[in-house]
Amino acid sequence: QLHTAVALHNQRELDQAEEISRQVLAVDNNNFYALNFCGCICREKKRFAEGIDFLSRAVALQPDNPDAVYNLGNVFKDAERWDEAISCYEKTIGLRPEYPEALNNLGICLKEVERYEHSEIVLRSVVSLRPGFAGAWLNLGNTFNEQEKFEEAIASYRKAIEVKPDFAEAYFNLGNALQKEGEVEEAIESCRKAIEVNPDFADAYFNLGHVLNDVGRIDEARAIVAALREMKPPEEEALITIQAKSLVFDWHHRRALNLFWGVELASARIESTALAAVKEVDSLCFPTLFLGDQIARAQGKQLYEKGYLVDDALVTQGFCADLVSQFNDGNELASEELVEVVSINGVLESVLEKILLHTGFPHLVWNCIYLAKSPNDESASDAWHYDNHYNVWTPKLMIYLNSQQYIGGATHFVDAGLSRKISEISDYMGLVSQRDSYDDRVKGLVEELSLDPVTLNPEHYVFSPVSAGSGVWFCPARALHRGVSPKKGVRHVLSFSLTPLPTDCGWSVDRCVEKSVEILKDKIKRGMLKTDIIPYWIPSQVGSA
Repeated sequence: QLHTAVALHNQRELDQAEEISRQVLAVDNNNFYALNFCGCICREKKRFAEGIDFLSRAVALQPDNPDAVYNLGNVFKDAERWDEAISCYEKTIGLRPEYPEALNNLGICLKEVERYEHSEIVLRSVVSLRPGFAGAWLNLGNTFNEQEKFEEAIASYRKAIEVKPDFAEAYFNLGNALQKEGEVEEAIESCRKAIEVNPDFADAYFNLGHVLNDVGRIDEARAIVAALREMKPPEEEALITIQAKSLVFDWHHRRALNLFWGVELASARIESTALAAVKEVDSLCFPTLFLGDQIARAQGKQLYEKGYLVDDALVTQGFCADLVSQFNDGNELASEELVEVVSINGVLESVLEKILLHTGFPHLVWNCIYLAKSPNDESASDAWHYDNHYNVWTPKLMIYLNSQQYIGGATHFVDAGLSRKISEISDYMGLVSQRDSYDDRVKGLVEELSLDPVTLNPEHYVFSPVSAGSGVWFCPARALHRGVSPKKGVRHVLSFSLTPLPTDCGWSVDRCVEKSVEILKDKIKRGMLKTDIIPYWIPSQVGSA
């Protein structure tokens, strides 16, 4: 039976192979070979918990079997349980010192836990042991790259390609390293080679598009955007269709729109002001469809009129203390644990009820992160800016999880009307490329814009709550805003990004909560934890979900 299962596995008939292995275990639940084989199949099917269970039982039966220990390490690695994987690989190598595959995977895991020097030593030993191991050369290059040893990384990637001339990932990583070294033309050629080898290599298209855009080759970048939009996404397309319009959630198309936004903004700024360019590109990327008219009729709502709105005591101080205790080591943390906490404790429900009250629209949450900021944490968001890659109807919420009475952290907001006036008169849009030029743009406009003559700051609201659990809603594309680091200690923030649905769509708050949890968990599953690319509306398509 097990020989038959192996043959079926080799033919990629995983379900049948697993069924036979389980039949063997039903008769002999301590059959080492069936346990080992079932564990490997579960790993391939990404059922990691089951795979770990089967392989742990196999290792318990034969603890000195290096292959079984190696297989257990592999499922820990795929589950991103790095320390347990490292332990397994080290044990494997202790049992069989010359085991290149185990050494290679050990090097990968050491890189993931930022033990770069140890990873480098291990991977050097792999390529010394087996010079024709292309994957090990790639991983060695990745470890060099993390240490910013770009020359060594480039040499390793070239060696991987020499060993395997059709190695698309090596061409891709080589292109990234060359770009960091300023070798733009070679980087472009390397990305094109990765696409030539693998025409479905979406990440290579994205990187090529960004590089071409950065060097001003707009038409070529547009061709890449067009190719991406025609490409079948690697994940299932995710659309929510309401009233003949669809809200796009799949990451491939959201990333493609983000690249399109950047390319068209770069093009428009060549002949237009920054303000005109943003307006022009937003009309291309975020057509108002039905939401624009509905929001225009809701201008009396304070959130849209002022651009920000404070909500005291959004969550309890006890919840804030528990959350800080659980997640205080994380920064920009989006995790399944965080989603579970805000869902189980009713925070998502409260957030969605509040935004419905403030705007009249039901909403979906598409991003939820935990941020911690210390006095010396500097970022681009410390300057006055809009989130220009959002659209004007996308709200965000920040809940301060600890009192700022003695810490002194804050977020500053300029009224939406004054924000528009500043942008119209100075052409300051807070684009990343503009943020160092704010003072130069407004210093001659002190009286006209009623700026502080010393700091050049506009009149603004300071959100620095005394009580934990207070929040501020804001429309990041309507109101200029900036973060202010705490004077001492750490500022802890829970942040949500939302997108509205039509007011008459029929979605209840409960349904919005359920869908939001699904959306957030998909974001984590796809490895997009730090990605801030918004969903967007299009005319509905046949077959949308």
